[in-house]
Amino acid sequence: MRTTLFVICFILALAVQAKWSVGYYPYPYSKVEISSNPIYPVYGSIRFQTNSFISNLNTDLIFNWNFKQKEQVDFFTGAGIRFNLANFDSQDANPHVGQFLLLGARIYPFEKMRPLGLSFDISPFLNSDGKSGRIESNLGLFWCFGR
Repeated sequence: MRTTLFVICFILALAVQAKWSVGYYPYPYSKVEISSNPIYPVYGSIRFQTNSFISNLNTDLIFNWNFKQKEQVDFFTGAGIRFNLANFDSQDANPHVGQFLLLGARIYPFEKMRPLGLSFDISPFLNSDGKSGRIESNLGLFWCFGR
């Protein structure tokens, strides 16, 4: 019992000290994002597509770089891959959906609520077959813990 209580307290202490964020992107696809250390120059993010069929639950794994940071805005670029581990409905199903580059900004417009922000990014997306792609954009809200 003491060991379990110690582990729980240790994890909670780390969570309080951590600098991570949770975001929601309702446009164009409903996505939830978890980012580790977004106030540092290099950080990682994972985005889960929500509000969709099980076979369309895409997951984005992203590595970002803040190339310009100011008090109210962070400009970032990054690269990522999209995969879908739930796509097993056919014989030739490939979990790798595609890859993309990102260019965006995290804006902190509220002086009294500094952790709350807006995020916008635009990204060219290339399908895994390499023959087709599209330009995607994401617009959402996030809460940055530890800011």
